[in-house]
Amino acid sequence: MKKTVVKIFISILLLAAASVVFCACGKSPNKYKLEYDDAAWRVGSRVEAEGIRSVEIEWLAGEIYFESADGESMLSAYETPLSDDEAYVMRTLIEDGILRVKCAAPGSYELGGKLVKTLHVRVPASVCLNDVEVSGGDGDVHIRGVKSKRFDVRTFSGSIVMDPTADDVQTAPRNISLSADSGNIWLNVTHDMDGADGEGGTVYAATSSGSLDVKINASVSALSLRTISGEIKAELNGEILSEMDVSTRSANVEIIAKVAPRRMNVDAQNSDVYLKLRDDAAFELVTDATIAESMAGLSAGEQSANGYAKYSYRPEEYLGATASEYSVQGKNSVLHIEKFSA
Repeated sequence: MKKTVVKIFISILLLAAASVVFCACGKSPNKYKLEYDDAAWRVGSRVEAEGIRSVEIEWLAGEIYFESADGESMLSAYETPLSDDEAYVMRTLIEDGILRVKCAAPGSYELGGKLVKTLHVRVPASVCLNDVEVSGGDGDVHIRGVKSKRFDVRTFSGSIVMDPTADDVQTAPRNISLSADSGNIWLNVTHDMDGADGEGGTVYAATSSGSLDVKINASVSALSLRTISGEIKAELNGEILSEMDVSTRSANVEIIAKVAPRRMNVDAQNSDVYLKLRDDAAFELVTDATIAESMAGLSAGEQSANGYAKYSYRPEEYLGATASEYSVQGKNSVLHIEKFSA
């Protein structure tokens, strides 16, 4: 149980960190302070450059679109609408292959008015970036068809919609980290994230009051999904090579596993948890949640003093198969287990 408490504590700290840049020092999230030395920064609503390998963005209000650009050799970034107030015009800095973008000049701002702008970033389809880092505000972030080894996207009230791409294992993402405060997160992983060098790829998605909708259609080393009050839906069509970790305090969880994870930990208090598994997926289950109904073939649980029970499911035709290990910590929760044919 000590391990469980530590996990919950770490989850809360990580969720809080996603919004620190907006709420630090007790400030209202309606205000924000941009702090940087702009002496070397370029003022202009559009920039184009070759040889860019990483992009870092700080954008307080308005939407952000990352788009793949066929047939283009230069990465470009531009904002709309154009502002007649220079303080609100985009700033950019290019050094050592990194494009840094700020939405305005240094200073204190209200999150509204002239600060609400849309940023477009067009990445040549032939380019695989090393890093994409986005610190967003109350606008949605859209990333579609872009190749990068690492994505780190944080928003306050904005949602995150992400559908990255890759040509092969050399251009596949190795790390995807998405954090929002009250925004929703939608993610679709379509390429194996484990590289030829054996390095495992990880996916982390966390939001406070938003919902998570994640589709894993390729192999991922580790998957971590966390909310406080938002619902979680995960569809697994690819293999989770190490572990899947899911946490929520007061919302429903639905996991559809067409490829069953080897190890899965679900911490869902005051929730309904739906596990939809293939009928040939053998598993061992430890849980303190109430099982909604008796599933055919599920062994009777052995109740322990601390309220946990152990169950197992081993289809006769797959008695020799390695069983997955599942743990569902679900105080005041109901666990629904459904099986479907392969």
